[in-house]
Amino acid sequence: MSAFKMQDGNVRLTDLQFKSKNGNMVKIAKVEYTPLSTINTHQLNREYDYNHINTLSIKIEDNNFLDTIKVFPMKEDGTYDAAEGNHRVLSLQDLIPEEDWDKVMIPISILPEPDYDTNDKEGVIDTLIQMNKDNKAWTMLDYVTRWAQISSKKTFQEMSKEMKKYEKNGTFAGMTNPLICSIWTGEASGYQRIKDGVFQLSDTDKIYKDMILETIYGWIQLYGISKRAGVFPTFNQRTAVALWKHIEYLREYDMSSEAVRIDEFGRRLDFLSENISRQLAQVQLEESMAKTKREKLPSENPLPTDSKKILSKVEDIVVRQYESIHGSMNSKYKKFKQN
Repeated sequence: MSAFKMQDGNVRLTDLQFKSKNGNMVKIAKVEYTPLSTINTHQLNREYDYNHINTLSIKIEDNNFLDTIKVFPMKEDGTYDAAEGNHRVLSLQDLIPEEDWDKVMIPISILPEPDYDTNDKEGVIDTLIQMNKDNKAWTMLDYVTRWAQISSKKTFQEMSKEMKKYEKNGTFAGMTNPLICSIWTGEASGYQRIKDGVFQLSDTDKIYKDMILETIYGWIQLYGISKRAGVFPTFNQRTAVALWKHIEYLREYDMSSEAVRIDEFGRRLDFLSENISRQLAQVQLEESMAKTKREKLPSENPLPTDSKKILSKVEDIVVRQYESIHGSMNSKYKKFKQN
C-alpha cells in the first residue's frame, strides 16, 4: 500500500496495481530515490560496451538525466541490482565524482515483488533480456553468454566457449556468431530458442554439429570469405541449414546404428567439399593473380547468392549427385515407416 494525495487534499491508501479492461491485475513499479552508491550493475547482464557508456555520458551531460533506473527489489544489504539501465548507471558513475555517490539521489523504479527476485538467476536473465532488448540491440553473443551463467545450461556454456574461440571484434576469419548459431541450431536466423534460453543439443547432434563446423571453417581457411571468389557468409550460413535438413533426410532410413549414419554423413560432406573446390578453382586462381582486391575478375563466383538457390544447390550435390555415383538410399537402406 502507498499514500496517494488527491486534488481535494485528502490522502488515501492505494495498491500499486490496477485491473485492466480485460480483467487482469497489473502491478505498478514503485518509484523512489536512492543514492547512486546503492545501485549495483547486475553481473548477469551482458558485457559492457564502453563506447556506448561514453556516448550516454555525453548525452546526460548535455541534456540532463531524465530517466529512472529499473531495479530489482532491495537486497538484504540495502542495495538494488539494476534490471535495466546498466550502461546508464555506469555513465552516471563516470560523470559523478565517487566521493559524491552517497549524496546524489537517483530515481529508481522498483520491480514489484514477488514477480521479480534478484536471487532467481534464470528469472533475472529473462528479465534482463526482456527489459533491455529494445534498447541497445542484444547480439547473439550477449544472449549466449548470459544464459551460459546458469549452471544447468551446459549447451550454452559450450556455445559460449566456441564463440569466444573464434571471437575477434565479433568475428574471426568469417566465423561470425550468427554463423555459429546456424551451425548449432540449423536455423538461418532468429534463433528464438537461444534467445529464450531453451535451446539444447544432444550428444549425438553435437557430433554432427562439429562435423559441419569443421567443414565450413575449413572452407573459410582455404578460400576466404570474399563474395567474388570465396565462401561468403550467406553461403556458409544457408549451407549449415541445408546440412541439418540433410541429416533429417538420412534419419528417415534404418541404417542399423547412428555410427553408420555419421559415417555416411561424413562421406557426403567430403563429396560436397570436393565439389566446391572444383567450382571455386578458376575464380581462386584469378583472384590470386589479381593486382588489387578490387580488380574485376574475368569469371564470377559460381556459388549461388540467393538463399533458396543455396539450399537447392547443396541438396542437389549431397543427394542427387552423390547418390548417382554411390547408390541411392532406397537401394541400400529400408525407410522407416511414417507414423
